[in-house]
Amino acid sequence: MTFVLRGQMPSGKNSVKTTRTGQRYPNDRFVAWRDASLQELHGQVTRYRQEVASLPLSAPIKLYCEYVPGDRRVRDVPGILDALCHLIVRAGLLVDDGLVHEVSWVRHDVDRTQPGLSFRMEVLGQSWMSIVRTMAKGGAMK
Repeated sequence: MTFVLRGQMPSGKNSVKTTRTGQRYPNDRFVAWRDASLQELHGQVTRYRQEVASLPLSAPIKLYCEYVPGDRRVRDVPGILDALCHLIVRAGLLVDDGLVHEVSWVRHDVDRTQPGLSFRMEVLGQSWMSIVRTMAKGGAMK
């Protein structure tokens, strides 16, 4: 199950503002990216729901990411991962971003015409096919 997000990825850490009372909230640019990305993921999630009815996942996962930047600007990888993890939870793919126990990050060369990020999640100790077989037999995802 591979998901694709098109466009430049923002940093989740650098997109937070704080009010005078200490309330934290995302800036407008991040909210616009998040909302557009949720719409982009929605169609992809719908396709996979037929295969894996157990979404959101509630077991520890390894997150595989392939990132293609749209420019040569140095970006904060932990910040991009933060934004991606929040998005994965908000999209209903994962119960809690604390379940991301391992990450594989590959950065490709700059592509000004098609920047983006593709990612897949693998339940630790299980492949997607074993999850599909378990669900087909009426089993539950741990």
